Amino acid sequence: MSSPQERREAGVLNPATLPARFWREDPDGATAQLVRWWWLAEWDLPEGRTLPQLVLAFPASNLTVEPERIGLSGPTTVATTTTLQGKGWVIGALLQPAAIPALVHDPKTIVDQQIELDVSTLHQAVRATVESQPLSTAILLVSSWIRGHVGDLTQEALLANQVNRIIEADPTITTIAQAAHALAVSPRTLHRLCAKYIGLTPYEIIQRRRIQDAASHIRAHPEATFTETAHRFGFHDLAHFSKTFTQTIGATPSAYRNQLSTPSLDGK
Repeated sequence: MSSPQERREAGVLNPATLPARFWREDPDGATAQLVRWWWLAEWDLPEGRTLPQLVLAFPASNLTVEPERIGLSGPTTVATTTTLQGKGWVIGALLQPAAIPALVHDPKTIVDQQIELDVSTLHQAVRATVESQPLSTAILLVSSWIRGHVGDLTQEALLANQVNRIIEADPTITTIAQAAHALAVSPRTLHRLCAKYIGLTPYEIIQRRRIQDAASHIRAHPEATFTETAHRFGFHDLAHFSKTFTQTIGATPSAYRNQLSTPSLDGK
């Protein structure tokens, strides 16, 4: 079973291509029910060089502050690639489900999409802070804005926060019934919580953990057979694992493993 710290690394599919300055920070106590963790990056690449970031994001939404905008990225159904170039920075917040209803009425409407938030005052304050202080200093501004925007949380919202946490913590959970039992709710309630606060189905959340963990296993144990990996993460057979992995990652398990052995700074 992976530790919470190890699970944080599961979304990055090719760690060798991360910017030299990439790190995560825990939220303060007042923000912990709204932000699961902060992720930050800074880069300054030579002209003509690019840095592709292949990510299978956690089943949640992200608030991102960049030099040009503040955006809300919805949960994704497949791996995505963002290509970095030039000089830049980003402050990201992996949001807890409890924060979502205050930011978007229906999270299903932003699945696989990013929308720009009209918060110019916050954006200006963050940019001014970043110009003269370390990037992490601006987290205080974004934390304060999120808390003020979301307000007090209901017991239902706090329960929604447990959905991803419990499913990710227990790899033996492979069905919706098992997830509902672990949360002490009915399957119907679990579906409703996921629809209102996350935007993905319980099954999609379970599958995300399994594929993230399988990809992590391939990175850590490239000598393992794919049949072994399939069985380790609860897939019925190699064909089922290969199909699900390929649909989600965009490459077969074999192609993914080969990509890891030949990282390229410019993506060529």
